[in-house]
Order: sequence, then C-alpha cells, then structure tokens
Amino acid sequence: MTGKKIGARYVEIQPSKGRGQKQLAHAGTKPPEDCHNVFVKGLPYQITEEKVGELFAPCGSIVAIRFVHNSVTKVFKGFCYIEFDNPASVAKAIKMSGREVDGRTISVVLLAYHTAG
Repeated sequence: MTGKKIGARYVEIQPSKGRGQKQLAHAGTKPPEDCHNVFVKGLPYQITEEKVGELFAPCGSIVAIRFVHNSVTKVFKGFCYIEFDNPASVAKAIKMSGREVDGRTISVVLLAYHTAG
C-alpha cells in the first residue's frame, strides 16, 4: 500500500522502530522484585471495580484498579490493570489466571518491557 492514496493522504508503510518489546509473563513466571501491576483480560463486561477488588483481595492489598473503556462509546472493554501494594501479591494474582468469573475465563499476566538491542 506504500504510495497509495487514502482520501487526501498518501500511505507509507515501514517496519516499526519501537523502543522495546512487550512480553506477557504468565503463571509460573517469577515477577521482577519491583513489579506491582498485573493486566487482567477476559473479564465479564458487566463486572464492577468493586467485584474485581473482592476477587483479587486474597492476593494482597490493592492500591488501584483501572478499567479500560472504549473512548467513544464509554463501554467497558473487558480488561483492567491492578496495582498492588506489595510485589508478592503479583505472583499470587498471576496464579488466578484461568479462573472462571461469571462464565468467562480470565487471564492474569504481568507486562514486562525490555529495550531492544
């Protein structure tokens, strides 16, 4: 599509030159000692932040839960980020991956970034 015109603009496609690669670490992966956050996907669309808090409370003290919504429709997209007070809570939360919540199987992962090169 390089050189093609879309509307009033020309398209140029090139390989990404990103700063780093995102890796998902699943259950069985030891999180870095300074890691306090997990990414939870596959959540039921009708779930509340309070329910997520109750679900993950046995893992440890939760600092924040951030739901992600569609920017136009404002509808919950089925995933969130959870920040824990203690890094040991992250390892416990990752073990919850595969649990069924209101008929949906959730995945709990940590996002580990490392720079290429």
